[in-house]
Amino acid sequence: MPPTVLPQNLKDWPTIKQAAQELKASVRTIWRHSKRGALEIRKRPVPSRKPINVCNPSDIDKLKPAPYIITQEAGDGSGGVEMMLPISKVSDALERIVSIFHERQNAVTVARPIERIWLTLEEARSYSGRSRSCLLRMCREGKLVAEKDGGWKIRRVSLEEFEG
Repeated sequence: MPPTVLPQNLKDWPTIKQAAQELKASVRTIWRHSKRGALEIRKRPVPSRKPINVCNPSDIDKLKPAPYIITQEAGDGSGGVEMMLPISKVSDALERIVSIFHERQNAVTVARPIERIWLTLEEARSYSGRSRSCLLRMCREGKLVAEKDGGWKIRRVSLEEFEG
């Protein structure tokens, strides 16, 4: 019996694992694409071994995500320049944007000076920079004007006078 002639050269076809890396997907996702008919998988014969599953490269190209087009406006009003970014770079860009947003959001939440007359112990601690135990000791010794109202409340003016 003569050897079977394959219509395509299967040596050029990538393995399932290579296809998964190229598509940035899992091997299981490659099998799912094959099951729904979006990707052709064949067996590449290997002498003295089990055949290897390989994927049709043209089907892999069809499954690749379309590039994302960004228009960058020129400062001179002459229009814009279009740039094509692959989806992987778009996700990197989005991650960078989110990290910048979080950095700026954290930078905005700086402690503002407290304007109230009475401060809780935690507010007095952040306001004065002294430790909690030091403030409690000064309250008990009477060095600060303080009241116990469900927790220690320290008068801001007495804290400022003591610091001055």
